[in-house]
Amino acid sequence: MKNVYFTLIISLFVILISCEKEIEFKGDSVQDLIVVNGVLEKDSVIQISLSVTKPSMGPDYFGQNQYLKSPANLILTDNTTGETFMSTMNSLSYYSFGTTAKSDHSYSINISHPDYLTASATTSIPQGVSIIDWDTSTINVSDYSSEKKLNLSWMDTGEENFYFVELFSIDTVYNQKNLLYIYSYKINEGTMNDGSSMLILKDDLFNNSLCQLSIKFNPDYYYDQNWVKLDEKSYKVVLHKVSKEVYNYYKSVSKINIGPFSEPVKVYTNILNGLGVFGGKSSTTLFFE
Repeated sequence: MKNVYFTLIISLFVILISCEKEIEFKGDSVQDLIVVNGVLEKDSVIQISLSVTKPSMGPDYFGQNQYLKSPANLILTDNTTGETFMSTMNSLSYYSFGTTAKSDHSYSINISHPDYLTASATTSIPQGVSIIDWDTSTINVSDYSSEKKLNLSWMDTGEENFYFVELFSIDTVYNQKNLLYIYSYKINEGTMNDGSSMLILKDDLFNNSLCQLSIKFNPDYYYDQNWVKLDEKSYKVVLHKVSKEVYNYYKSVSKINIGPFSEPVKVYTNILNGLGVFGGKSSTTLFFE
């Protein structure tokens, strides 16, 4: 009987192999594209990084970026003043320009390379934003754990604005900062929302008025070699006011989930004939204990 079962298994295996068929991919061929990482910060020297990626499964699936094999030619134009700036290559991928980003100025970038389509984009630098009030508190959740709460407020001006908020702990021993996870937040008197490592906000709930943001996070501590808790670290929060291009880009990136059953996400880009983002931001930083 065992021999009969063995024969049946082998026969089934042969049938399955014989059913294999190579299916020719008939989709459109996809060209290599220049990838732009260019978020211009107010009052900082303008620089962007370039790479190139080859889509392997169509326009919504992109592999790991690679350096360009030779330098690209970049021209930056300040559309507000009409000035143009040529780039200086600082490393394998970074290009800088002899000017700083100015609030309320519009900029265009043109990127040419003999191996790729000429890429271009336009953006503007938003006005600065100031934190006008803030306070912190610590809440004991149990005998062994606690949570911190940070309240901060700023004035939103204009018709439509976009923000993102980052929170860091400051490690003075190793001279580094660590991005912290904001596990919940609320705006004004609204309900608490699930957080993330970076809050991405649009001013729908506080357009042209005061925004009061409340965030909760787990405190970060120093530990000795036996992992005994020592002093609490200090913190900093960075409030970025960003252009619409940066908001759309980070909003789409935040939807990416890595896993075997994850759905593909089409990442926003404002680069004509390319990928990535060319946008602007103004930032303010608050340090607190």
